[in-house]
Amino acid sequence: MGILLQNNSIRLSIDLPEEKYRECRFDWSGKIIQATFKGIPLLGRELPNQHSHQHGRGLYNEFGFKLPLGFEEVEVGDWFHKIGVGLLKKDSPTHDFAGSYEIRPALFEYDEQIDQLTIYCKSELYAGYAYELHKKFKLTDSGWVINYELLNTGEKTIVTNEYTHNFLALANASLDQDSQLTFPFDVQPDQFEETINPEGFVDMGQSDVHFKGQPSRPFFFSYLSGNDEVEAYWKLTNKKSGLSISETGDFKTRKVFLWGSGHVISPELFIEIELPAGQSMAWKREYSVASQS
Repeated sequence: MGILLQNNSIRLSIDLPEEKYRECRFDWSGKIIQATFKGIPLLGRELPNQHSHQHGRGLYNEFGFKLPLGFEEVEVGDWFHKIGVGLLKKDSPTHDFAGSYEIRPALFEYDEQIDQLTIYCKSELYAGYAYELHKKFKLTDSGWVINYELLNTGEKTIVTNEYTHNFLALANASLDQDSQLTFPFDVQPDQFEETINPEGFVDMGQSDVHFKGQPSRPFFFSYLSGNDEVEAYWKLTNKKSGLSISETGDFKTRKVFLWGSGHVISPELFIEIELPAGQSMAWKREYSVASQS
């Protein structure tokens, strides 16, 4: 079924928690599968010609990318929390972020209004951890805002992180010389923790990323700002179409990652979370779209 939010410029399609994607990596509470600006699609899919619901698409966010909540504290065969999904069954001493785990889903509810959608996720208390996650999606004149609130209803401090895997494909255009990604900080290639650029088509400028050609293989870069704390912001522009989209977080970050392939690109802004029992934390991500044509 899904939920459609729309105004004169923006059309936002959101899958409800228990439909379509039901895997163990990405947060079920608000899966934006497509956004359009004046009828022009902005988002793509993790894989080209993707037909299943097992992989990422649109704007899928994730908590605990490398180490989910409580994973190291439980034995193999026991359960650990994946925020926004539920409890996952530990099947190995090491965590595989792309692996498949048995899932005991959290409880989900939602409230739909004319121009906004709120999704509520409530976990059970397990291994001393419990939480409630509230996410509100609201349209603006030229984009949308995602408001997060995480409440620690358990006994232990929640230490994790969250980011959005932005599967961007402006007007379904492939990445090429017309594509440019800009940041509000100096990119520091000598301090990247990981660099995967097999064809050498991804070119780092002082504060931007552009392309010498269309990549046919995935690329990845981590810690684009080195370890510097920077404003949480990026802007992707397609020079040929004049279309651009940006994301602004109301937080600062030390962790900016970039993943992509020829058909899609994903800049990722991480927020670090340390939340004592009984406390709550709120943050937001705002997306803005513009066209020069």
